Amino acid sequence: MDLRPPLKAALDAFGLPATVTPPGGPTVQTTAVWLPPVTVDQPTTSDLRRAEPRRVLALPLAEAPQVPRDTVVSVPEHKGAVAADWKVDEAERIDFDHWRMMVVPA
Repeated sequence: MDLRPPLKAALDAFGLPATVTPPGGPTVQTTAVWLPPVTVDQPTTSDLRRAEPRRVLALPLAEAPQVPRDTVVSVPEHKGAVAADWKVDEAERIDFDHWRMMVVPA
């Protein structure tokens, strides 16, 4: 049994207006929420040891059922800020009610 609260609780408390534009698809107006950044571990044999936090954005599955790579999400970083464009780099995880997308500045 999954005891986590649904995304709706986070969207109601921390949600920001977002415009989702998939490549070649229709634009969708929705609400998004920023999640804590994640750091992707590098292989121990790698000569490059730079680890940089990656931004994670959650989008509701019901309103944005398709969020392929290179989708542009226009969303502010916090309430009252101007919306900026972010490009979906990869899906971090898909839960029962939302996507968790790693995004980079567009």
